[in-house]
Amino acid sequence: MSLPTLHILAAEAQKEATTISTRTRDALAAKKARGFILGTPANLTDEAKLKGLAARQVNAPPNVNNRQAAQFAALLWANGANLRAIAEQLNRSGYTTRHGKAFYPMGVQRLLTKAT
Repeated sequence: MSLPTLHILAAEAQKEATTISTRTRDALAAKKARGFILGTPANLTDEAKLKGLAARQVNAPPNVNNRQAAQFAALLWANGANLRAIAEQLNRSGYTTRHGKAFYPMGVQRLLTKAT
């Protein structure tokens, strides 16, 4: 495919994205004009809130070992270990993420952020 052809296809894709965005924005504005309240948690019933909470708990069950892993990771971080070294040490020590998977540097970073 030649470069000019790619430019034309990219321009068409951008035009279509803009058109879709405009149509969506206009439809939401029309719905709001009819009296609907958009994007507010007050629209959720108590039943829907409980159903959402149950789904979140099933998808991310609490892992009591994460508190210990967070404390251990914080100790290693305070002693100058980098994220990769902390992840390796957590994995060697038998700690897992809340989904039962091995730790990676990004997961360690999230763990340290939540612990502070």
